[in-house]
Amino acid sequence: MFEINGIARITHNLELKTLPSGKSMLNLQLASNKKRKDDNGNSIEEACFLECTAFGAHADTIFHYLKKGSPIFVRGELKLEQWNDIEGQKRQKHKMILSSFEFVPKTTEAQSDKKEVQKHQVPNVRIEYDEEDIPF
Repeated sequence: MFEINGIARITHNLELKTLPSGKSMLNLQLASNKKRKDDNGNSIEEACFLECTAFGAHADTIFHYLKKGSPIFVRGELKLEQWNDIEGQKRQKHKMILSSFEFVPKTTEAQSDKKEVQKHQVPNVRIEYDEEDIPF
């Protein structure tokens, strides 16, 4: 199992879903930028995109407090999703199953408020779910 973590921004409007079991599920589209210099010394910004799925209390909290453009620190398990497209071609992508997250202040908030940033975190609770509940 690969566990990954990082800071990213939410790139799409959030839509909370309820699974047949009654648990909440939230699919997040995340993006993170990296700046680097090319061989000529020019600054280049590269974006990395990742889909992420949150369940239960994590899904409810993210949906209630965050929105498109919000920064978030995420931690979770990396999964490989595989399928065949309409032409029968095999496709695959990596997706994160969220295990925990933290709120991150926006840059303008962090600069304007010089006070100590209060850390908000949902308790690290193990969310149990059936593989059948996951729609992929």
